[in-house]
Amino acid sequence: MITKNKISPFYNTSLEKELEGIKQVIVCGILTNLCVRSFIQDAYDREFKITVIKDCCVAHSEEIQEFTFYDLAQTREEIDFTNFKEFVE
Repeated sequence: MITKNKISPFYNTSLEKELEGIKQVIVCGILTNLCVRSFIQDAYDREFKITVIKDCCVAHSEEIQEFTFYDLAQTREEIDFTNFKEFVE
């Protein structure tokens, strides 16, 4: 378990060290537009292959959720977006 005190789980934590040797991250979580987005952006900057399981993320509203995914997809083409059913098949 990694305890974080800021929005980014990479900030002032051992996460980067824990992920040494890992090339791909699968992302889901709470507050898509804050914590999830921050993790995705920071992981992207560290050149991880990123897969986001959209229906395993949540924001305060569907509008915020969809805009966050749209914006990430428009600015970071390498990110894969899927849903849980497709991911496990």
